Amino acid sequence: MERLVARAGKAAGRIGGFLALAALFYAPLWLGLRTFPPGDFAEHFLPFSLFQQAALCAGRLPLWNPYTFAGHPFLADVQAAVFYPLSNLLLVLTLPWRDPAARLYWLQVEALLHVALAGYFTSLLAHELIGDRPAAVLAGVVFAFSGYLTGYPPLQLAILRTAIWLPLILWLWLRAFRRPDRWGRWAAAGLACAVAFTAGHPQTFLFIGYAVAGWIAWQWWATRTMRWLPALLLAAGLSAAQWLPSLEFTAYSVRASVDYAFVSGGLPLRDTGQFLLPGIFSAFSPLYIGLIPLGLAGLGAARAIRRCLLPRERGQAAGLCYMALIALVALLLSYGRHAFLYPLFYRWAPGWALFRDQERAAFIVAFGLSVLAGYGAAGLQELSPRAARRFALGFAAAAGSGLIGVALAARAAGHSSNDALLLQKVGIGLAVLIAWVLSRRFVRSPAGRRAALIALAAADLFIAGYALN
Repeated sequence: MERLVARAGKAAGRIGGFLALAALFYAPLWLGLRTFPPGDFAEHFLPFSLFQQAALCAGRLPLWNPYTFAGHPFLADVQAAVFYPLSNLLLVLTLPWRDPAARLYWLQVEALLHVALAGYFTSLLAHELIGDRPAAVLAGVVFAFSGYLTGYPPLQLAILRTAIWLPLILWLWLRAFRRPDRWGRWAAAGLACAVAFTAGHPQTFLFIGYAVAGWIAWQWWATRTMRWLPALLLAAGLSAAQWLPSLEFTAYSVRASVDYAFVSGGLPLRDTGQFLLPGIFSAFSPLYIGLIPLGLAGLGAARAIRRCLLPRERGQAAGLCYMALIALVALLLSYGRHAFLYPLFYRWAPGWALFRDQERAAFIVAFGLSVLAGYGAAGLQELSPRAARRFALGFAAAAGSGLIGVALAARAAGHSSNDALLLQKVGIGLAVLIAWVLSRRFVRSPAGRRAALIALAAADLFIAGYALN
């Protein structure tokens, strides 16, 4: 019992840390100084929440909304997220506040909470794969405050609600396969899959489904246990109240039949520059995970691949190689028709012909690279101080040169007409890289270097995304 209490206390402390970072990042929102900009958040998700609140106060299930057009099958619309536990819990806790302005405020708080949970869930998975707590914290910070998760997902709340569950689902499946005799772990994995579906964004759940399917296939090949099948059946059963009416509703939707031209849009190839320079090629920069984490992700990917080529270490590194694989596949898919992979998925992979905006696959890119960044940070600690300084200096020089090159190319192509803004972004990037090199040189203690690494990565992401929404 004492061990359980201690573990719960540690978990609460880690969640509290991510909540504090999210509260700092979104301080103007929860302090009531600002709101999210006009768009779907206030015009789509706020009316949904108000209608569900009114139905709950009236003691009825929100089946049909008579106030939208000539009527709207509210429960069948998956984005209404009628059965999503987290939003329902917050709705119940805030029932006394029935004013639309108050409901808008609490919806913004819900977005903040989901960002914090994204970081915590990622740290759980990263710690399981890496075995290094500070490196796992870094992975969580990078994913939670990446250009993807703090870009348009908070405005499209269903995307944010759904996306955060991928790291937890992978963590639960991994633990279930490692102890297949514990049925509670299988049930938890199935429950998490069901919750992710009820969160309300089918396209993001499609990404999760493919990532989880590959994860299960890899572990099934290693263990040959079939206990994952009842867990999937449990997930289907628990979410049936949502997906059964949603399937019928979808058949009547204007999106039931769409062509390749409509769904195949994605990131232009030039947006690859987002890896180094955020906020220039487009308002949102879903590929940006920070300059230092990008270097660490490269180190982590190289380290994982090398270990996967060694038979004795393959089992321990396979999960990290999988992160590199899904990040690469998702990057190619995020380009849509501008690259070769999406046309193949459109033709042969179930589900990929149903949804537009393939750039949303960048969600998997940011997630996979975040975990690899944690692995790279752990690997950096295993290098000699001299080798670690050389890596930091080499990457800083390469990234700095690339940053300047991308900025010049963006200016020449007319993607930025504001030279002051461009110069500012390049200056911030170079300052972060220089600060990292100096920290490797002058901070002597390993703990101090790790703290500096996390602080610099967070500062970079905060500066890049703080004012975006």
